[in-house]
Amino acid sequence: MFVKENKMLLLGTAGVVIAVLLVHMFWVNQNRLAADEKLKAAEENREKWEKNFKSGAGLLPRPAAEKAIQDSNLELKKKEDQLKNILFGTPDSLRSYTESAAGAGDKRMYLIKRRGDIFEHGKAIIAQSDLGIVEKVAEDPIPLNLLRLAMVDTLITDCLAVNRTMIRRIQYNQPRFLRRGDEDAEAPVETERKPATKKDAAKVDSTERLVQIPMKVLITLPEAGIEKLLYEIQKPSNPVRGYLCLRGYHVAVRSAGSGIVDLVIGVSALLNEGFIRDLKIPVKTEDDARHGVGGGVDLNR
Repeated sequence: MFVKENKMLLLGTAGVVIAVLLVHMFWVNQNRLAADEKLKAAEENREKWEKNFKSGAGLLPRPAAEKAIQDSNLELKKKEDQLKNILFGTPDSLRSYTESAAGAGDKRMYLIKRRGDIFEHGKAIIAQSDLGIVEKVAEDPIPLNLLRLAMVDTLITDCLAVNRTMIRRIQYNQPRFLRRGDEDAEAPVETERKPATKKDAAKVDSTERLVQIPMKVLITLPEAGIEKLLYEIQKPSNPVRGYLCLRGYHVAVRSAGSGIVDLVIGVSALLNEGFIRDLKIPVKTEDDARHGVGGGVDLNR
């Protein structure tokens, strides 16, 4: 009797229950599918992450990888320090060998004064009071001759470390670009580089070429002192200055049985193109093997 009287109510209730169940099942199913997708993605990420802690296939455990990176950075820093020493100097370390050090005074008189100071430093071992800055060389730009004096001063310091050494003659050649290994020997080299944009200008320091300032010297010394002198020349004897680069040398016996020899050496000071350009020093651009652009130096000239 009750069912019959409430048939419509019961059918309506059943319909609502079925509808709720269908909606619930659909929602649960959708959430389950989404959860399965997230679980699958999480598992894939976990597997990828775990590879970072497994060796093999070129992979290292994280502690070993961090140690390798640290060692690599230390080695890179060491190489950078060595490269800095290859340069003979910087605008700061060579400031006293530039025209700006003369202030408002006469630049040529400042050059003569510096030449006298350097001769005084090495007068016990140098035969030329003019340090070879005479005639045609004296007509070269003052900034170039000042840098040459810096080279002579360094060479005197090196020679003073070897007993019974005498610097007899100094000869200078014109500055030249140091050709890179991948440059064509016949290709013309620009005498001036002007960046086209500010962006290009920011890159000049990292891409500029090296300029070598060549010098040839005749030195008399005991044969036993050759090795030490060559070592002194190629190491930074002054903590604020870098290397003189050895470009070539030859030895001749001065007199048989004396143990004294004549050593002719070709050296260069390497400086950044930007520094040389700022000093307005002209640089030779033609490729001339006799002067060491690309390797040796003619010691017989």
